[in-house]
Amino acid sequence: MFRPSRTAKITELDAIRGAAASVVFTGHYFANFAPGLTSRIAETPLFFLLNGPAAVVLFFVMSGFVLARRPLERRSATDILIAALKRWPRLAGPVVASSLFYITGTLFNLFPSVHQVLSRTPHFRAIILWGRNLDTGNIHGVLWEALAGTFWLGMAKHNDVLWSMHWELLGSFLAFSMVLVFCIPLPRLLKFAALAALACVGSVHGIYLACFVVGMAGAFLHLRYAKKIRLPTWGAAPIMAIALAIFSVQASPKVNVDLLVMGQTFASAALICVALYHPGIRDALRAPAGALLGRMSFSVYLIHLFVLCSFTSWACVVLNAETPSPAVYLSLYPATAAIVFVLAYALMLFDEWWVGKVNASAYALGGFVRPRRVYRPQS
Repeated sequence: MFRPSRTAKITELDAIRGAAASVVFTGHYFANFAPGLTSRIAETPLFFLLNGPAAVVLFFVMSGFVLARRPLERRSATDILIAALKRWPRLAGPVVASSLFYITGTLFNLFPSVHQVLSRTPHFRAIILWGRNLDTGNIHGVLWEALAGTFWLGMAKHNDVLWSMHWELLGSFLAFSMVLVFCIPLPRLLKFAALAALACVGSVHGIYLACFVVGMAGAFLHLRYAKKIRLPTWGAAPIMAIALAIFSVQASPKVNVDLLVMGQTFASAALICVALYHPGIRDALRAPAGALLGRMSFSVYLIHLFVLCSFTSWACVVLNAETPSPAVYLSLYPATAAIVFVLAYALMLFDEWWVGKVNASAYALGGFVRPRRVYRPQS
């Protein structure tokens, strides 16, 4: 019978994941309601606090690490196959559930119409359905995009944040494929060639897939050497400083996107190393608040635009804030954050229920397949 892995969960990564989701939310908030402030911060080393695209790269690297770690430890081809089979439904459940918030907002006019929105910033999305909040014909398109279109075709027409789901799914499959190569008995040279080929093909197809390659490699090294590594403060401090400096680089026409993503990828790997191997930081990240924030991270990512495009947009309309003053956007931020986290908590409960159902189905499927242990990497 296929059983869940007993691999201990690395709770310190949950806090980082939650912080990354908070950066995405905060970046979208200030880019839409305080663009002037965002522009000024973008010129300082503090831009990592608002750099949502860099936070998504961190998500991808952590996904490669977490997805690869358990199959690498269990060394079962069956485990890898079942993990790959359940990946799409596991992601699609909360994405479809979050789309119901947007559909509800459309049906009940929770989004102000275009002429009612007084903010005119270039990237502002006043209503998540691109200005057609009264067109119920969009419901089919929203559901199709959430269920399959964003995952397999890269669609993000109705919900901007779903662009990452395409790369998340492909990156998961790439990580599982590389883990399978690690686990099957092949000559070392052939194994290296297969891994290099997968990494190159994936990275050429999309630079974001390189994030999963780096995350998977980190998981392999962690399983081998974690007990031997202890990072002192004098080593952790400059690593964190360099990583955050890279996260503070703003994307622009003068910056090569591929090089920027690769820099953010290795900066993400560096932050993960600090979280794993510096005792003080590791213990601090294991606090219950960090664990809860990590559990809510995916839900925060999926739901925050709904709140920005409904509650916060309406607040600006009511306050007649064509250009929100510091008093307005600073006071609206905690209120917006509170609503985001309340709704995200509800979505998190559904997500955890859904994951339990998906896992139960996967374990039932595994009962018909006898797990076969294969090559065990030498530690």
